[in-house]
Amino acid sequence: MNNRTSSGSAQNPSLGSASLSDLFQEAMALHQCGQLLQAQLLYEKILHAQPQNADALHLSGLIAWQLKDHQKAADLIAKAICVNPGNPAYHLNLGIAMKELRQFSAAVSSYDNALAVQPAYAAAHYSRGNALCDLKCFDEAVASYDKAIALQPNDVFAHLNRGLALQELNQLDAAIGSFDQALAIDPNFAEAYLNKSIALRRLMRLDEAMAANDKAIALQPLNPLAHSNRGLALHERNQLGAAVDAFDRAIAIDPAYADAYFHKSLSLLLAGNFSAGWDYYEWRWKRKSAVATGRSFIQPLWTGSESLQGKTILLYGEQGLGDSLQFCRYAKSVSDLGAHVILEVQQPVVGVLQGLDGVHHLIAAGTELPPSITSVRCYRYRKYSKQMPATSRARMLICKRMPQRWPNGPDEWVKKRNRVWVWCGAATEPIAMTTIAA
Repeated sequence: MNNRTSSGSAQNPSLGSASLSDLFQEAMALHQCGQLLQAQLLYEKILHAQPQNADALHLSGLIAWQLKDHQKAADLIAKAICVNPGNPAYHLNLGIAMKELRQFSAAVSSYDNALAVQPAYAAAHYSRGNALCDLKCFDEAVASYDKAIALQPNDVFAHLNRGLALQELNQLDAAIGSFDQALAIDPNFAEAYLNKSIALRRLMRLDEAMAANDKAIALQPLNPLAHSNRGLALHERNQLGAAVDAFDRAIAIDPAYADAYFHKSLSLLLAGNFSAGWDYYEWRWKRKSAVATGRSFIQPLWTGSESLQGKTILLYGEQGLGDSLQFCRYAKSVSDLGAHVILEVQQPVVGVLQGLDGVHHLIAAGTELPPSITSVRCYRYRKYSKQMPATSRARMLICKRMPQRWPNGPDEWVKKRNRVWVWCGAATEPIAMTTIAA
């Protein structure tokens, strides 16, 4: 690094250039030994004498980053860049700080600035790829990883992250190739085995997926994700008891691992253990995907123990159209408990569900909710009342104003006594939801 000085040193005559140089070397030695606070004090002493010392500003920023004060880190490194914009490492580390602040576009700009100074900077290409993944620009990320790998072909993390980006693009065979490249460099790279297993499972190459996952577990026996992923492969093989055992091992390692509880619930439901399955299914609310997209209400959640006699309850869909069609039949069961039922569904199925038994008021998602609502429950609520039969049926009227939905007309559709709805769960879910339709 460039230990650049400035006229700012004249502010403290007691510290000459030789003393500052010694102080800087002492600070760097402490920094390298992990004595961060002591090193920070010395960097601050240098900056008191030389406020424009770019290296001291930069290294102070690195200490702030190491201490998880990412905003301070970004501010200090930005000041270093103002003094010395020609140091690519400064731009790289500013990008890393901006990424921690979740300012991903700014991070990419910093990496671009580093590459403008030094085009053959492998770390900048690699970090740029990571930030582009955060922005979900996976094609561009793969291109950045390719440049990093061309410069440093033995960087296992570049191969790994390239594979992860390809997975996001659903280029699973290519992703497996990247994971294999990482494993050729480091045969004990557990993360590569684990992610290779995930890609193989998505291709339904379940025996290969299990073999790769078992290698990951052998290398990292306390990795809950590896055990949970093993459970997913076992679930796909319909080995439901073994799948539950694998999810339990993941939970034993990480008792707050929401995905493992959720996937366990699906195995239990498919095995017919509805009581425990629905209980564990409540963990879906704690999954990261649910935290990001979940809804909140001022009304209390109906748990099944409170009387609904004379009350108004909102039933709403939390997932896709298939769930709305599958679980709307239980609206009648809630209505039979004495409730006034407001059913909220996605706009495309509003016409289909007009006149559904037990529904007093049907509204489209996004509509302003009536103030009369006293309780709220999502569709998947049957576990909350033993009074609700598992085989509930509800009459669905076909809206004759929808000829575009029924090419031969609704009368012909009804005459043929069609009664089967077919749908598929979200492609992003690791377990096919079609298999647990109740």
